[in-house]
Amino acid sequence: MDDYNQKELLDLFEALPQELKTVIVSEKTSKMIADLAAKYELDETDYPTLASLVGYVLIGVLSPDTLAYDLTQEATISQEKAEALAQELIVNFFHPLKEYLSPLYPNIQFTPDAKIMKRAITNQPREAIMPSTAGQGVTTTAMPSASSGDTYREPVK
Repeated sequence: MDDYNQKELLDLFEALPQELKTVIVSEKTSKMIADLAAKYELDETDYPTLASLVGYVLIGVLSPDTLAYDLTQEATISQEKAEALAQELIVNFFHPLKEYLSPLYPNIQFTPDAKIMKRAITNQPREAIMPSTAGQGVTTTAMPSASSGDTYREPVK
């Protein structure tokens, strides 16, 4: 993932919705990544790799559907563990953020059962591709806003 320099990544970060910026710098996100690294017995040198890959997904430069492959290429992790780790991230972390990630990945559909599927490339509007879930009991988890008093967030200078 050396295709982007620091300035390009910072520019991409600055263009994100505030909700994704808050998630990226959140201590809760760091703890979740550390917990997953421990659960999947990642080598201590692979923790920063996992954190970087999660960050790349959040800023829109790494598609979540290739996360397992990228983990096997950039970390010392088996294919089986990489797939399980990627699926856990998709279900428990990326899926609740689908409202903010969908614009970054227009060719991916985040389904209600937390799976990621390639969306057919089409000229049809998104609403024509994804039927409305209104009235079907589908709920989403709202991310806390920056104004909700996140006590772990340090001011950006």
